[in-house]
Amino acid sequence: MRHTDAEIEDAARRFEQLATSSTRPPRQLMTCPTCVVVTGLIGPELSREGLPTVTFGRLGEQELLVARTADRSVLGCMTDMAILCEHAIGESGGQRHADLAGLKRALQRNINSTRAYQRPIDTAAQRVPTQA
Repeated sequence: MRHTDAEIEDAARRFEQLATSSTRPPRQLMTCPTCVVVTGLIGPELSREGLPTVTFGRLGEQELLVARTADRSVLGCMTDMAILCEHAIGESGGQRHADLAGLKRALQRNINSTRAYQRPIDTAAQRVPTQA
């Protein structure tokens, strides 16, 4: 299923609102449109990396929870990634001209200490089920 840029942007906006809201408790998203978009994007991205779509289990059969984090290292990592995205998009002349696929690929290979200096794509590869 292919999602439009508007659907992805709307899901990202709602995801951010849920993740940053200090007044809302963690919320189960399995039945909301955001969950459908998020889980729909994960499988194709895993496939592009040569990983089985069940690397993180059968996503449609699991709970997807969004919650704030108080972990400062995670917040720092997220801030660093946001700055990297802003810089890359700004340098390319805006979102319409940015190589978003290349940016995603770079983020998946970005090393930082919250993952014991492992690339996210390598961490995902370690989760591949043995019967995939």
